[in-house]
Amino acid sequence: MAAASPSLTPTPTNVKASGDINVGIGEMYIFSSEDKQVYSEEFGSCVAVVVHRKDTGAGMLCHLERWQYDSEATFEKGDKGKQSFPDMWNECLRKIGPGDIEMWLFGSFPKPEGEGRDILGQKFRGILKVQDKRGDNKWKLTSISYEPKSKLLSVCGDTTKKEEP
Repeated sequence: MAAASPSLTPTPTNVKASGDINVGIGEMYIFSSEDKQVYSEEFGSCVAVVVHRKDTGAGMLCHLERWQYDSEATFEKGDKGKQSFPDMWNECLRKIGPGDIEMWLFGSFPKPEGEGRDILGQKFRGILKVQDKRGDNKWKLTSISYEPKSKLLSVCGDTTKKEEP
């Protein structure tokens, strides 16, 4: 079964349901094809990353803080214990194994400009296709959810004026 394109909804939507898995700010969750829906909310200047195997639906949802995707951003003391995206990806690949893997990137603002700043713009071993939708919308990213069994990806936003990061 081919992966579904994301449902882009530029309106506030409640994505969570009882038993769903919430991914916190600066964190990631590696899911199997049997897991319930995973979701994350309240993005601001953060970036949402969904990586999944197109055949099984297994993968990872990340809610990345600025220092996790922009090499010039400052790492704060409160971020201790959180992983960089390359470390998150390596852990995910070990758990889900190689396959036809796709990565989706979402954020309210364009990717960082400048030589080497965009950590997510690097090539990552095992990822065959990247869909980079950061800054493509005219709305502020508010939430994202992914349902592994159906491979349904939903991205929600708010059409009110965005603030610059």
